[in-house]
Amino acid sequence: MSAAGMPAKAGFSLVELLIATSIVLVIGGIAGALLMQSFTLWEHGLSRTRRWVPADAALTLLARDFASSVGAMGWTGTPTRCQFWTLEPRGTAAANLTAVDYEMLPDGIVRRASRPGTTSLGEQRLAPVAATRLRYGAAGEPPDVWREEWSSPTNAPARLLLQPPDGGDGHLLLRRTP
Repeated sequence: MSAAGMPAKAGFSLVELLIATSIVLVIGGIAGALLMQSFTLWEHGLSRTRRWVPADAALTLLARDFASSVGAMGWTGTPTRCQFWTLEPRGTAAANLTAVDYEMLPDGIVRRASRPGTTSLGEQRLAPVAATRLRYGAAGEPPDVWREEWSSPTNAPARLLLQPPDGGDGHLLLRRTP
């Protein structure tokens, strides 16, 4: 019984219902905003992955070829192209001597390969990346000294830099020394 002698009514008042509803709406709005932001971040990460995975595969292949390049057979390079001989692995058998030609095109990197006395092994478009420039570093020179071109019938560069067109930091590849 209430103080006035009337029985107490069970249930919620209108004010209590309005406060509870507004709290649920605020929490729902915050959760919805966080969910939308997580979808945006997911899409951003997915698009970056789609861009970087092919580029990473191209850089890995170029690094492998560059590390096993045979310098005594001639090495030529310009800002948009490099040509050299490399020892290409062949499973458990001995490596094959292969001539490779990397060309930096505006929309990707192209790798052409051929073996002595055979026809071309083919052409691979390696990465849909922005145009890059190649720069070459000689053994014994300071690490910040780069050449725009390389042409040596008896020696390969010690360092190769793939630099983006905006002049930002590039991808440095170091050649294995014999």
